[in-house]
Amino acid sequence: MKTKSIFLGLIFIGISTTIFAQNIEQKEQLERRRKEYKKAYLIRELKLSSEQSEKFWSIYNQYQKKETLFAQQFKDRFADHLSEIDSMSTDEANVVLRQVLAAKNKQQELKKAYYNHIASEISPQLALKVINAEKNFKHRQENKTLE
Repeated sequence: MKTKSIFLGLIFIGISTTIFAQNIEQKEQLERRRKEYKKAYLIRELKLSSEQSEKFWSIYNQYQKKETLFAQQFKDRFADHLSEIDSMSTDEANVVLRQVLAAKNKQQELKKAYYNHIASEISPQLALKVINAEKNFKHRQENKTLE
């Protein structure tokens, strides 16, 4: 009887692990597809010359690496805190809130540096086009999610 229970427990753990791994893989695949779609969208919307394209994609790829690293660090640092909000004291919540807001401010500064880099290396007009295209892309993604 014990052997049967242990065996069933191991099967359950194996199935759970497989499902969890597949879920992570699906999320990563969806994120890769979203990034590819965004690149295709930006190519279509920005209509860059070959010279602009070379400079822009270099800046864009640098920014994406920094943004991805920042997002992972944010998740690693705050995921536990944000899942335990209801059990926090007011003082604990205030500390975490200040930290989250400081991190969000840092993220905004990163984005600002990205747009300024585009403006200085290529043109301020292109920086504005990128802001507009990224905003429109985000709205399209949100609308698809709501459908």
